[in-house]
Formats: sequence, C-alpha cells, structure tokens
Amino acid sequence: MKAPFLGQAMSDIPESFSTKYKGIASPVPGDDLENPIYTGRYFIVPENGETSLQEAVNSFSQAMGMSVASSGDYSPESFKEENIADADIFLYEDLGFALVSADQEQVQMMETVLSTQPLRIEPELVMYSIPFEGSPLVEGIAATNPVAVAAGPCTWGIQATGSDISIFTGKNVKVAILDTGLDLQHPDFAGRVPAANQRSLVPGLTSVQDMHGHGTHCTGTACGRKDNVGTRYGVAGDSEIYIGKVLDNSGRGAQAWAINGINWAVSQNCKVISMSLGAKVFPGISFVTAYERAAANAVANGALIVAAAGNDSRRPGGQIFPVSSPANCPSVLAVAAIDSALDIAFFSNRSINPGQDVYIAGPGVDVYSSWLTPLRYKTISGTSMATPHVAGIAALIWEKNPSFTPAQVKTELRNLAKSLAPLLPTDVGCGLGTAP
Repeated sequence: MKAPFLGQAMSDIPESFSTKYKGIASPVPGDDLENPIYTGRYFIVPENGETSLQEAVNSFSQAMGMSVASSGDYSPESFKEENIADADIFLYEDLGFALVSADQEQVQMMETVLSTQPLRIEPELVMYSIPFEGSPLVEGIAATNPVAVAAGPCTWGIQATGSDISIFTGKNVKVAILDTGLDLQHPDFAGRVPAANQRSLVPGLTSVQDMHGHGTHCTGTACGRKDNVGTRYGVAGDSEIYIGKVLDNSGRGAQAWAINGINWAVSQNCKVISMSLGAKVFPGISFVTAYERAAANAVANGALIVAAAGNDSRRPGGQIFPVSSPANCPSVLAVAAIDSALDIAFFSNRSINPGQDVYIAGPGVDVYSSWLTPLRYKTISGTSMATPHVAGIAALIWEKNPSFTPAQVKTELRNLAKSLAPLLPTDVGCGLGTAP
C-alpha cells in the first residue's frame, strides 16, 4: 500500500469525478502541497446499502493487475499499514469498504469498471490537528496564554462542567485518545499507560511518543489529574488510558490511520474514543462513508466516539462552517467549544448540513492542560480542547452506570447538559456537558 502523500491538490484529482467533490476541496488561498487536502489514495464504498464489494474489488483488481489484501488476514490489535506494503488495495472486509492506492490512469479505469455497479470512489482526506493558515482544522487558535498559567484548585473547565464536585472519577472505564500520542516522560502519567495500552497506527513510527503536544494536552483534559502545584485539570483522573497515535509528529494523518485507530480501540474494549482531529467540510457535503461505517461498528461494539466539531468558523466576520469530518458522521458525537463566559467560541463550527449536527458543547477557550516536557503544561484553545472534556464526562457516566449502552450514555449526556440559552442549539447542541 502506497504511503499517503498527505497532500494532493484539487488539480491532481481525475476530472471525471473531481466536480463531485469540488465542495470538499473548495480552493483556499495558498492551496498547494503546503496545505494538503487529499492523500492521493481513494476509498471504494457502496452507493446504497450493501453490495458485493468483494466481487467488485476482484473484478477491477484482476483487470488492472492490482494486488489485494484483506482485513480478515489481520487482527485489529496488531494491524498497521506496514503489514500491507505490497498491496494496492486493502479490503476492510467487516466494514464493507476498500482503500485503494492508484495513479490517475488506474482510477479512471476503476471508474469504468465500477460504472455499472452501485459503488463510488471517494478521495481519502488528510486529517489535521496543527495550526496554519487555511488548514482544514485549525487548532490552538485564540491561545491567549501560550505559557502555562493556572490558579486555584481546578481549571475553569473542570469547574464549569461540575467535574470537581462529582464523586465519579472514571474508575475502570477505558478511554482511548486518538491523536498525536502522549509524552511518555510526563510525570503526571507515570504508570498510567502501560505498553499494552499504546499503539502507533502511523507507518514508520513504532512509539506513541508525542513530539507535537496536541495529544498530550487532550489526554490531560480527558484523563489527567493535578499539575505539579495541585491544580486539577483532568475530568476522569482514574480512567484507564489508551493511546492511539493516528497523527504524525507534524499533526497530520490519513483517514485510514484514524479508522485503524478506531478499530484498535474497539478491539481493546474501550468505552470512550476521543478524536480531536478532522478535515474541513463545506455546505452541501455529506459525511465520509468509510468513517461512518467504522463509527457505527464501534457503537455496535459498545463504544462512544466523541469528536471535535471543528474550528473553521470566524464568527465576527460572519463566516461559519459546518461540522467537520469525522464529527459530522451520524454515529459520532460532535462537540462545540464555549469560553469561560459560557459564550460560543468564535471559531466553533455549526450545524448546517442536514443530519450533521453539533450534539453538545464543552470548555474550549484558554484550556490549561498537560504539555510536552520540560514545559509540562500549556493553555490553548479549540474544539479539540472541548472534546476531551465531554469524553471524560462520558467516562464518569459509564462508571456510574457500567451497564449503559453508548446510546444510553449519549442520552444521559443530554439529560445532564446545562442549558446555554439564548445560544442556539445549532451552535451548542443540548448545552454544556456536565458531570454526573
């Protein structure tokens, strides 16, 4: 399997179906290899319901001399893309879609072969957590305190969500953070993340060591405890932490890496999967089918996926974008960001595309949490920071109600949510997530 390029301009997408995805890759200033949209790989997904994907894959792979590997030959616990280095096509057998590594000529041939079947080709998107101009998901913006600053017994987010007065701590609940990894040398997590709870899904990287910072920050908010002076910054401090590195050390990754991370977390029986990553979505664009199938499978296996609604909006200028991917999937819970005044964050996305709604909101502006050593702590902003607050609260709910299904946890989140009226449900969903 060809490694994802983590950057392909719209002009490189075959014209025969580029128009269909024009909304996804609507040009932005400076759209080039420094600001990637596509990985150069493709998903083949059923158009409507189930179809004989295996038969279709066999048909065009034989016609074009492409080699095929299947998920049925590997376990989610051990699978990485290195396992299929010689394959042109990887069939996600249980999920019902395929990942294809092909050049433009092969893609055009695939379209011809598949034209008589209820299948479609979707370009694989690049996932982000890093901040830069025009990024599909800008992270860390509005960080008014780039150097760690905290005062009092807990952060404003812990207090606003009522986590500081809850009797629950997430004990015995498995929480997976799919991100840039974790600083394994951070003293606040000593002994909490054994090797069995770590998995890098990034080809070429065997360790989950975070060299970026984003994953360490999100892990701290969801599962951390107190800093070196006793300030509490984490929601579910006694939860079992699972770290899936699905973004590289620059904060980028392929959709397939995130999907592989979801599958790994499910195989580890994680109850909560937190994903503070994404790709920009434009009005009128649907969710990614491959993501939805992976998310639906996770829910069917007892896991709740919580994801960032995205930071693409600039509300003071009247620019508001839909919920980003994968948070826009029906089986994923999308989290918006609010500030300490309980107002919507200026960057937080909105429910715009039908069925792709913000479900709930969390503290996401000036959030203090763990960071790479030697700094150890940092204050940053984003829907990425709101997401682990809600993920941690879900862990508290599961501790209180261990027999709950993901649907019941989702309902309980709504029942516990604090109204943020007059803010609109399209912006903050059912309100501010609060602890049981």
